[in-house]
Amino acid sequence: MPEKRITPKNKDVLIICVDRDDDFGRKAGIKGPIIGRQASIDAATSLAVKDPSESDVNAVFQAVKVYDDLRSENKVEVVILIGDEKVGIDSDRKILAQLDEVLKTLSFKEAVLISDGAEDEHVLPVLKSKIDVIYTQRVIVKQSERLETTYYMINDFVKDTLSDKKTAHIFFGIPAFALLLYALFGAPAWRLIFGVVGAYLFIKGFFLESYIYEAINEITASAVKERRSFFLYISSIAAAIIALFMGYAATLSQEGILEEVLLFVKSSSFAWFVALTLALVGRLLILGKEALPRYITYVILSFAAAWIAYEVTLFGLGTSIGYNSIIYATMFSGAMVAISTAVERYVALKRKRK
Repeated sequence: MPEKRITPKNKDVLIICVDRDDDFGRKAGIKGPIIGRQASIDAATSLAVKDPSESDVNAVFQAVKVYDDLRSENKVEVVILIGDEKVGIDSDRKILAQLDEVLKTLSFKEAVLISDGAEDEHVLPVLKSKIDVIYTQRVIVKQSERLETTYYMINDFVKDTLSDKKTAHIFFGIPAFALLLYALFGAPAWRLIFGVVGAYLFIKGFFLESYIYEAINEITASAVKERRSFFLYISSIAAAIIALFMGYAATLSQEGILEEVLLFVKSSSFAWFVALTLALVGRLLILGKEALPRYITYVILSFAAAWIAYEVTLFGLGTSIGYNSIIYATMFSGAMVAISTAVERYVALKRKRK
């Protein structure tokens, strides 16, 4: 495929070749900027002698070729701008300083960038801040062009992902955790992996992160200020884990999904109540006596929910005598909640009067 002909708007055009990672300096001891056709050829030859596989050599000779193609009809010059081994801010600053030095000596308004790959083209915005870059040409060995482009795309993705904590957790944290579980537990770990991923997606999907962070911060603070609350929080987490294992163990002998769900709830409902009660008591120790009536109501509500759930699962599994147990549990729980709520309101009104 023939090369695209470069047609500058003005008769003056600067041909720029960029060595962003300082191959010329590190390998051949050459400093930038390098100005002029013969100086560029000499620099490329020196680098080729030190490292024949260096792709910057190809870019420089392509820049010289473009120079030769344009010089009959245009005022042109070729320069090599050299960056730094620390690719990034340091290298781009050096390239920008060298471009300023060149433009003080040579008055050009338009430029052509000749690069050896995607890495050097990252400096394009820096060049455009000083001069109008009308054309960019990449010079790579044809067999490696797609491979190099893919490499830099992956490299940029990894850098951008690691620089953002949220995306790093998703793209690296979760797969790493899954691999660790598989390494430890083998094939049975897939169920746990899916459970962890499902829990994560559930939290993200229902925007529960703020509540999770709040709970973690409170547990952390209680470890320093309220040791009793911290103990109860840890006990609550332990009870919740036990509840999960109790529910999971009960489902192993069942094949139907409905039976598994019912057995899970039946076996773990009161363990969940214990876990929630421990957490509520730990919170109450921080808030003080004024919150006691409200938290008693919370405990009764959690007990009522556990009791009713237990009775419903018994009925679903066919091990209860009928609806009576569900009705009794609902009526008794409702009465306890009503009494507790009435006491809570009475105490609140009494405090307002004082």
